[in-house]
Amino acid sequence: MNKTITIFGKQIKLRRILFYSIFIVIFSIYSFVEKPFIKSIYLKSDIEYFANNHFWKIYLVIIIFFLLFGFFKIEKSKEAIGGFVLATIFFLIVGYVWLNHFITTQTLFLNQIKSVEKKKVVYQVFNHDKIISLSNKTNEEFIFDDSFTEKIDRKRKMNQQKSLSQLKHGDTINVFYDKGLFGFKYLN
Repeated sequence: MNKTITIFGKQIKLRRILFYSIFIVIFSIYSFVEKPFIKSIYLKSDIEYFANNHFWKIYLVIIIFFLLFGFFKIEKSKEAIGGFVLATIFFLIVGYVWLNHFITTQTLFLNQIKSVEKKKVVYQVFNHDKIISLSNKTNEEFIFDDSFTEKIDRKRKMNQQKSLSQLKHGDTINVFYDKGLFGFKYLN
């Protein structure tokens, strides 16, 4: 596939156009579809917990795979090995920063593909001047995000329960989450 196409008087290989097209499509889907979807079904604290505690394990597996693949593909000269080591170090540092959110989003997206079990969480309602927030009984989890409380409210209305705005300060509600493939809870 060494065909070239002339664009604005410049010869561009079809392989390069295909690579950039795939790159743009993947990151467009990530930015405009997956990222908003993940933010709508996961709590912000759960996303941050995953990024802080589990991302590095996945990233380590990717780096090991990259090292093994590269080691078997490069020629065994000192220059090639040195270049490969430098590229790996560069990828390790830059990739950690750039791929953190991407890998987190992809993993959480895969997590919600199949529900393994249901989890019930009891929240206490804080209703102050039409500003609603939720806190679980152990005070480990707080929900201040309006879009997330609106989604919980829509679920309550679908189940013919009182709206969150109709509840008094201090009332409790039950929210049922699904646990996905990797054990992380999400609002379905």
